[in-house]
Amino acid sequence: SDAASVAAQTPPKELKKPNSISLFGGFVARDRNNRDISYMFTDKLRQLFCVILQHTADGGISSQQLGFELWGDKSPEKVKNSKSVSLNHLRKALGDIDGVEVVYKSGRFLLTTSDPFTCDFLQMKSLLSSGEPLYPHRDEVVRLLDCGKFLGFSDAPSLDSFKSATEESLLNPLLAMLAEASRNDDSQTVLRCVKYIFRIDPVNEDAFRFQTQTLKRLGKDIELREAVILFRDAYKKTYGEDYTR
Repeated sequence: SDAASVAAQTPPKELKKPNSISLFGGFVARDRNNRDISYMFTDKLRQLFCVILQHTADGGISSQQLGFELWGDKSPEKVKNSKSVSLNHLRKALGDIDGVEVVYKSGRFLLTTSDPFTCDFLQMKSLLSSGEPLYPHRDEVVRLLDCGKFLGFSDAPSLDSFKSATEESLLNPLLAMLAEASRNDDSQTVLRCVKYIFRIDPVNEDAFRFQTQTLKRLGKDIELREAVILFRDAYKKTYGEDYTR
């Protein structure tokens, strides 16, 4: 039935879980009572949380580096003041969420996380670091990535390296997932992967090839024409020349 096919195309919506912070798409924080407390995190606090999270895997970030990355344009005195005020605010906001806190250890700031806390970035990271292909975990991948672009809520330069490193780590696993979905004639997953890959690399020719093959096979001529126009535009914008293949 039509309703069933529509349902099959709608991704499972992210379950709104208590004690969670989401970083794909919008920034969403939910406290232990499952209330949305995102408003407690100003732009600066979101950046602060993300920068500390980014460096946690390498043992944290020094106070000096943290000051430089977030307040590099201020005098040392102002940096010190802004930093301690912001860290206090961040600790207070995180105080409503179980299983996550900012700690200062061996001269570095890092996040400690434990159950019941969940974070979509950490879930994605654990999928990627398992070394297993993503295709068998496609429901989980779709649930995480359908929310939107990683750190899509911020243009802050302090988050550029975190964004690009995360996107880079996603690209090859997504291309492999795309190829496997194609081998299994799983058109729905193929088109989803294409969407995620284009968010990272709008002129990825492998993704474009799979996209056009799949739309052709499904007889979706209008979507196919649109896809070709969009890709050609992106290509011209990126390379300053027409896509001829």
